[in-house]
Amino acid sequence: MIEHKVVRGIEKMYITNGEKNIEVSLTWGDIDVLKNYAKEVKRPNTCVLLGTGQGGSALVVREVVDKNVDIYTIDEKSGFYKLYNRKDINFISGDYINLEKNWNKPIGLLLIDTEIDLSKEQFLAWEKHLVENAIVLFHDYGFHAPTVVAGCNSLFKDNKNYKVLFVPDSSQERNGITSMYQVRKLGN
Repeated sequence: MIEHKVVRGIEKMYITNGEKNIEVSLTWGDIDVLKNYAKEVKRPNTCVLLGTGQGGSALVVREVVDKNVDIYTIDEKSGFYKLYNRKDINFISGDYINLEKNWNKPIGLLLIDTEIDLSKEQFLAWEKHLVENAIVLFHDYGFHAPTVVAGCNSLFKDNKNYKVLFVPDSSQERNGITSMYQVRKLGN
């Protein structure tokens, strides 16, 4: 369950997981983006979320994706995945690049919400696992993350293998609409 609360004049998003209310750094717009694209993913394709944080993105995706689609949420910081006792989300702790080297599952949705300076490198590592029409989302594209902006611009400008679906501007990010840069992988 997703709740929107104002606490001492500050908007906050909470996702309820059983008895726990987990504050997440997602806007309503971010949640809508995740839900819209997660619905497209069908088995055998998977959803891979790099940057678990509090796990809010994984819970949002699980809420709408087909129950037969596997969700993998990966974070380099161990411990976050222990917050949940869920069998329908695979929480993995480890290095994003090293985990990719042994990956063998097709990806229909890839969310990169990791260390801002490494998002381009992580995309390039995981790209080979993307299926045709896969969606890639880069969280934190905007005024406070110039390396994400530069990385996305260099990756997708004039790239015939991807269609840019949405490029947020700084006013959209500040107004809580979304800060997710969105692209679709085209056919090979």
